Amino acid sequence: MALHCSSWLYNEGSKHLLLLSWLAINTWLFYKTFILYYRGPQYYYLHQMLGLGLCISRASASVLNLNSSLILLPMCRILLAMLRGSKKLYKLAGLYGAQPV
Repeated sequence: MALHCSSWLYNEGSKHLLLLSWLAINTWLFYKTFILYYRGPQYYYLHQMLGLGLCISRASASVLNLNSSLILLPMCRILLAMLRGSKKLYKLAGLYGAQPV
């Protein structure tokens, strides 16, 4: 049984760890933004007028903003150009003598 669990952890553990960390970051961001709009003195009267809808909508918007930026990050031209032209990338891949395409 121990061999089965350790092989599962070796094969599938990184995927589940990434998913768990992504869920934890989203939950933490939602909580912090919700508390900011719920207890913040600068939003007191706005919260009184709009109720919990303000807190939930702004917290959801901040989570959506984070996830959208994570999706668009690989499309950044400058970041991709730096990775393509980097000598470190060629050293890591074992292609130090190869010419960049």
